[in-house]
Amino acid sequence: MKGKEDLGTNPFITVLRSSFERLNKFVSEREATLLVPSAVSISGVHITQVLVESHIIQPTHIPGSFINLSGQGLEVRDGAVHTSFGFKEHRVCRILQEEGVYEYGHNYKILIIDVPVTGSFSGVANQSGSKDPQRSSGQIAPELADFETSADEAAAALQDWFELCPEVETDLHAKLGRLKRTYI
Repeated sequence: MKGKEDLGTNPFITVLRSSFERLNKFVSEREATLLVPSAVSISGVHITQVLVESHIIQPTHIPGSFINLSGQGLEVRDGAVHTSFGFKEHRVCRILQEEGVYEYGHNYKILIIDVPVTGSFSGVANQSGSKDPQRSSGQIAPELADFETSADEAAAALQDWFELCPEVETDLHAKLGRLKRTYI
């Protein structure tokens, strides 16, 4: 398949296997899912244990919901990994590729994602594995600054946010309701 990420040369996998063997065994033995940022997105990024732990996810009792080793929540839906509770910022990381791996006598799943779920990154990969000009390294969710100040464009940006994270809409309506009851 053209553009397929080579797991053998991905810096995240290389560091996981060479520096964090205990975590590598954990993923295999627990049959967890490993989120692997694309090589393009982590070029030049220092890969720490905390970064690796944030990309090892285990399922919860809620279908599609996962928790990482840092105790943060994630959802896998609509071809993407959505960060949830515990993260400083909301990210939608597109799934570029899915692989099954057999190590240490167990099978586990690897999801190659276009950007890491947390921390800095150098670029955003597209389906072919090269930099995606449509999504800059500083823009994962739509930004209001990218629009003119018209009400229609602001409403469109809000709608994009609501589609990326339905919890934002629920939270906004709850806070507006509280404001109305308190001050109006």
